[in-house]
Amino acid sequence: MDGANYDQLGSGDCAHSFCAYRSPVLHRTFSARSGRSKLLSRDDCVSHALVSPRGWAKAIASLYAAVPVASVLGSLIAGWLLTVQWFGVAGWRWLFIVEGIPSIIVGTATLFYLTDRPAHARWLTEAERNWISQELQAENIAKKKIRSYTPREALF
Repeated sequence: MDGANYDQLGSGDCAHSFCAYRSPVLHRTFSARSGRSKLLSRDDCVSHALVSPRGWAKAIASLYAAVPVASVLGSLIAGWLLTVQWFGVAGWRWLFIVEGIPSIIVGTATLFYLTDRPAHARWLTEAERNWISQELQAENIAKKKIRSYTPREALF
């Protein structure tokens, strides 16, 4: 996977996205300075490699819109859980249990359910697999047609 295509979230995303889009050299410079690429999760890397830029616009907008909603609801639920005392277990421990167990279950299920490529996805029909594979191939061809920029061209 090309680092210039998937490192877009986090602090400094505007400047870095511009540099990463325009020049792999600037992407590497930014990443080496800040260490951001080392902090990316695997799903970010895979998602950026498999989803078109148009699809990412919608995904990022949804993510940014969901953050305040999750903060408000999560804070209310966490505050309430801290006050409960079920089965002799303190509220702060229930907070870890309620937040941790679903994460472990979903994470484990994800390991067995998700695949590396659409061709291996059992939940897709053959037509859907073929369509997604063709879209990915077309996008990879389009990516190869984009030329690389020098640092000077990227900045000016």
